[in-house]
Amino acid sequence: MTTPYTRSGTLRGLVLATALTGTLLLLAGFAGAIWSGGSPAAMLTGIASGVIGDAAWQGPVMGPVLGLLVHFSVIAVLVDLYVVASIRMTGLNRHWRISGAAFGTLAWMVRSTLAAPRDWPPAFLDLTAREMAVQIPLHVALLGLPVALLTRWASRWKR
Repeated sequence: MTTPYTRSGTLRGLVLATALTGTLLLLAGFAGAIWSGGSPAAMLTGIASGVIGDAAWQGPVMGPVLGLLVHFSVIAVLVDLYVVASIRMTGLNRHWRISGAAFGTLAWMVRSTLAAPRDWPPAFLDLTAREMAVQIPLHVALLGLPVALLTRWASRWKR
């Protein structure tokens, strides 16, 4: 199968999209944590606790650092899945706004499920309409659309 993507263009797109969208979502999470009376460190520790449980809360540094690594790892996997899908299904690049909005919504659902792996049904099913009205547009605007646009641009990067 021939594709307009080059290896270096795809790699640059992956790194750029992961760094940009991961940072945007992290800043939005920090703002939400502060708005609700929490702290960014506690938010990151909460992310880490999804992986290692209560041990994340044992020290002032380990939890936030691990939370940061987990956050960017999840974003990297989500971005990679979109890029691979867009290589296989070229219509995603042609209709990047629609596919970006769908990707942002699906990524929110996946991320919400991963954030609380011990909960069933998934955490996103327990959110109020108000929380969904904030979370879904944030993930569409800060993850889905930027990834879709950067992936579209990456298909044109020849070096």
